[in-house]
Amino acid sequence: IFLTNANEKAQWAAFWAGQDDAPDVSASQVGYVSQGARDPDALVAEVAKIVATDVRALGIVAIEVDKIMHSALGLADHHDRVRRLASEPIARVVDCLVGAGFTTFITADHGGVEVTGSGFSPRGGVTTTSKGSRVVAFKSEALRSAAMGEAGAADMPECIPWASRIRDDYCPLFPPARLTFGSAKGRAEVTHGGIMLQEVVVPFVRVDPR
Repeated sequence: IFLTNANEKAQWAAFWAGQDDAPDVSASQVGYVSQGARDPDALVAEVAKIVATDVRALGIVAIEVDKIMHSALGLADHHDRVRRLASEPIARVVDCLVGAGFTTFITADHGGVEVTGSGFSPRGGVTTTSKGSRVVAFKSEALRSAAMGEAGAADMPECIPWASRIRDDYCPLFPPARLTFGSAKGRAEVTHGGIMLQEVVVPFVRVDPR
């Protein structure tokens, strides 16, 4: 179970190294590019440069959609900005890959949902974002139970303790419905990290070469 994406490049290379059904793809033919701080146009240029080499398996991470989510002024603004992004730089990346003969798969690591701040921040946990959070993780069941008691006193008795734990010292607590921890009461934002379908269902699209 990975709790960080800091090692994606190495994990991508390791994945291809373990593919027995792709013995003709050597380590030097596995590429990876992350947008990082670059603007989307720079990412397009980098992808065009890589597909001109002998790379046969290319992993591309475009974080612009996530950046848009966390700065969106509501769900309508988020959708509008993502549509514009998809119709220009992302479409150019896909065209570049398909034109070079790549079978291209498009997916995401999470979805998103419009939520409202609860004004309540559980103590003793580690939040997953600084802006507000759809989940808070605790080091023990006792700490989580104490936080649930605080939540009840703060008129949030419906907080959800997740029964399936990733590891013994990771005990997540989710806010109810469309609320978030940490944000000012009544504040609207678009975020992710919870267990609503909109947050956990992602697209998986295959685009074949022409």
